[in-house]
Amino acid sequence: MSHRRPEPARSPETAFALLRMAYLQRYDNDPAFCAELEELYVRTVGDTPPLDPEWADHLRDPARAPILLKVLPPTRPLLVGSPEDDAYLGALDRFVEKWGLDRIEGSREDAFTSGSTYVNEWCMIRQLYPDSTPASEFSTSTGWGGTARVLDTAVTLVIAEAWDPERERQRDAQRRLEGLAVKAIREQLEGIAERAERAGLVFADTEPARQRHLDWVFRLATSRTTILDLVRIDQESEEAVTIAVRRMAKRLHVGTDGWFATGRTSRPPR
Repeated sequence: MSHRRPEPARSPETAFALLRMAYLQRYDNDPAFCAELEELYVRTVGDTPPLDPEWADHLRDPARAPILLKVLPPTRPLLVGSPEDDAYLGALDRFVEKWGLDRIEGSREDAFTSGSTYVNEWCMIRQLYPDSTPASEFSTSTGWGGTARVLDTAVTLVIAEAWDPERERQRDAQRRLEGLAVKAIREQLEGIAERAERAGLVFADTEPARQRHLDWVFRLATSRTTILDLVRIDQESEEAVTIAVRRMAKRLHVGTDGWFATGRTSRPPR
């Protein structure tokens, strides 16, 4: 039996955060990225003490970390060391450009404004928790909070029907009553779903190809493939690949400059 809403409901903010987290986990699983992130930290931060130990409480609280970051200048990341640490800023800019993190764009759903802010945030938490912040957990350093919504979600089932054992077989009565119960459950679930949608929740469609499309965007962003290569390897039409990449990149707020004009990325593959 098919259902009109095959996935759990999410707030728009949560749906976006989960999708971007899935994208950033591609970086977690990339050994070359993790090695270079570790090297960046050791070379530019090293044993520099944290800005303030009290940051630990704020950064570990998903509800407060985005609020703190929102009050910072949107065009400049929160520095780990001195605000005048040009060496750190330069290394950070080169790193995020090499790994396509500069393509990540800000959005109203996300308190973090850029790829450099993601990397800087990881470096800050690494300073505070050096023994429990490996590069392979880069994505988990990007805290986010959701919005609570109060809904009436109770399902009350009352079947006010009789069974006359002299006129109806038990199995027939059971089948009849089960049908009434299923109908009542469907109607109540539909009512809850409609109230959830009116409250702003989103029921995502099932996307069997979502993981593959996330991989496509990641490989394009890190200059490891081209649109034409994806067409050849995945045996999809160029139109289908282009539409899927554009749609996923738009949902992720990831820039696509240079991906489609010639079928080549704007940077040479490494």
